[in-house]
Amino acid sequence: MNIPLSFKNYFAFGGKINGDDVLCLMIGKSATTTLIGSIMQMDFQVLYDLNKSVLSMQPTDCSKL
Repeated sequence: MNIPLSFKNYFAFGGKINGDDVLCLMIGKSATTTLIGSIMQMDFQVLYDLNKSVLSMQPTDCSKL
């Protein structure tokens, strides 16, 4: 399955360093947390069908829900 991701699904504004804007790539390795999943699911409607063992994702404007 290919899911088109927008810029905001994997980058975040990190503030300023020495007066320059900094963007942070929101993918990281962690022993306790899945960081990539929570950021990349932003503005997606996610359905977990436990009975059929199916995971579905659809781009959604969550501000309109």
